[in-house]
Amino acid sequence: MSDKPRVHELKTWPEFFEAVFTGKKTFEVRYDDRGFKAGDVLHLKEWEPTSMVYTGRDCMVVVGYVLAGPCFGVAQNYVVLGFEYPEIATLTAKLENIKKLANAAIEKSAECAIHDGATAILRDWLLKILREVGR
Repeated sequence: MSDKPRVHELKTWPEFFEAVFTGKKTFEVRYDDRGFKAGDVLHLKEWEPTSMVYTGRDCMVVVGYVLAGPCFGVAQNYVVLGFEYPEIATLTAKLENIKKLANAAIEKSAECAIHDGATAILRDWLLKILREVGR
């Protein structure tokens, strides 16, 4: 097995995904069937277990620490993966919120007649942001 960091795609149930996405959860508990190591990247993909489909939301986090069982209540063959940069996931969530707000502002400005230069400048600025980050 290589010491080179790997990317692991992992199904993540909505309540756990949301907690990571918003920064409330900065760790992952997993069965260690992949040989997780510090430096690996977890590509967490939100998975709806009842309908058995991906929701389309995802985020990536870097493993900074691995606590392998059996110790401290962690079962044999399980690991607790601490995130090295948990703010990466929250930045993704903030970016999604910025996109929603910018789109809403653009829609609102389209409903109103643009009478002043400031409103037009704001609308152009929001459109530039959305082009940069992707709608």
